[in-house]
Amino acid sequence: MACEGLFDKVLYEALLSRGTIDRQQIPTIEWDGRANLILLKHWVVEDLGTLTSFDDVYEMLDAQRKEEGLPPRMVERIFGRLIYYSFRRHTDRVRRSQFDKD
Repeated sequence: MACEGLFDKVLYEALLSRGTIDRQQIPTIEWDGRANLILLKHWVVEDLGTLTSFDDVYEMLDAQRKEEGLPPRMVERIFGRLIYYSFRRHTDRVRRSQFDKD
């Protein structure tokens, strides 16, 4: 059984009100506990499994590169953290925009 935890209610409502997503793409974020809730199936290219954080993604990719005989991608790791930080800042601004309208 799968349930994505990508959106919280405030973020979901803010993205709907901005027109970033629509209810046809992501009709609900409510999970009933019985059926799968995969929110971004329109954009999924490959399922990498269940991971607890972005850091786990980097570790998994580095392990795959090591198995292939390639060195870890330290530059990508550094830039990845920068991108993650930027993404978090943007997401927080989107959430706050919901409260600015009230």
